[in-house]
Amino acid sequence: MATDGMNRGKDQLDKTTKEVCVLTIRVKKTEQERDSLGREVQKREGNAKLDEQLMGIKEDVVKEFHRALDPTNTFNPGIGKTAKTRRNLS
Repeated sequence: MATDGMNRGKDQLDKTTKEVCVLTIRVKKTEQERDSLGREVQKREGNAKLDEQLMGIKEDVVKEFHRALDPTNTFNPGIGKTAKTRRNLS
């Protein structure tokens, strides 16, 4: 009889140990997912800042392109975010 009690105690301990191991693995996976999400957020924030910088550069490039095509702004005033008034190059 004593061995039955010991076996049951051992089985219960093994079961508890397995449950703790499973929970530990779940916690580690959750931490990894959290860290992965954190890196993804940082990456997206960095990309948003880069997009803002590129948009500013694009606008400047478009303005310069249209100024090169129409230095006096006579063909299509207001194109490429240029002023609608005529430019004087003298």
